[in-house]
Amino acid sequence: MTEDLPRSARGPVPRLIAHRGSPLHYPENSVAGIEAALATGAAAFECDVQLSADRQPVIIHDADLQRTAGVAGDVRDMTAAELARVEVNETARLGPRFHGTHIPHLREIVAIARTHPAVTFFLDVKRASLRRFGNDAVLDAILAKMGTHSTSWVIVSFDRTLVERSRSRGVAHVGWVVDSWNDVAQGALHALAPDYVFCAAQNVPAVVPLPAGRWKWVIYDVNEPAAALDYGRRGAEFVERNAGVAVAATAPDVVAFMHDERLVVTLDVGGHAARALVYDTTGAVLARAERSVFARCEGDRVEHDADALAVAVQAVLDEACAQLASGTGRIS
Repeated sequence: MTEDLPRSARGPVPRLIAHRGSPLHYPENSVAGIEAALATGAAAFECDVQLSADRQPVIIHDADLQRTAGVAGDVRDMTAAELARVEVNETARLGPRFHGTHIPHLREIVAIARTHPAVTFFLDVKRASLRRFGNDAVLDAILAKMGTHSTSWVIVSFDRTLVERSRSRGVAHVGWVVDSWNDVAQGALHALAPDYVFCAAQNVPAVVPLPAGRWKWVIYDVNEPAAALDYGRRGAEFVERNAGVAVAATAPDVVAFMHDERLVVTLDVGGHAARALVYDTTGAVLARAERSVFARCEGDRVEHDADALAVAVQAVLDEACAQLASGTGRIS
């Protein structure tokens, strides 16, 4: 008989948004992390934007530089030229190997987006900059680099007014991050009717289907494949994992979900191995492959060499696809 995923995990499969790039292995919101996420087949990625003192859009989550750069300072008080000299290599978390990693300017991410027209790019406009500079000033800076009619870009924010203003200024796609389920239950979501609605997994009531509308659902802070598939069954189009989840030998790191109309591929890395599972949209596993990958263990933390990891992931994907092509992959 065919091996199945748990019944609760069956149903439509959501696509993975690479949250701040690939932050388990690279500095968050870095060019290297974004490119790594795209290389694994992520269908979409989300990055954060703040404004510099001279109103240039830069890609960073916190206005305060302490967490990512380890230095005192506020992005909004520094010019883009000054910020370009700040390293956001997250040495405390990732060690010294990302020396030289800088805060990207939005134009760098726009350039990457132009080479990946099939990928959806979510730009999360942070409230700290909206409070400092105002909605229109922030939008002016973003749209000067991005334009309004790109079908691959989605402007996203917790700030409902910013979402409304983006739409009125001709932005092709907008997304709203709801602060709580009350925004959904009390009708604010239906009144705004964004193209995408983001909600934290912990704020979604258990079991209930996600309310349907013109929007697509994105559930974030989803870290287990079974949970991702459950949200897909309930109506989510996308999921995001928690950018801060540690890589542990006992907790596989899901690299990407990819799917067409018939097949789903899950790639994950945990401990000393990379694995690929291919299954159909009913949850029946059709092929699996595994490849050892060099890892250095420090306590319960596992660190992988980025190049070795990429080779192993590609190898297991190729092997699983070869099983399908040869007809030997179905597991009984």
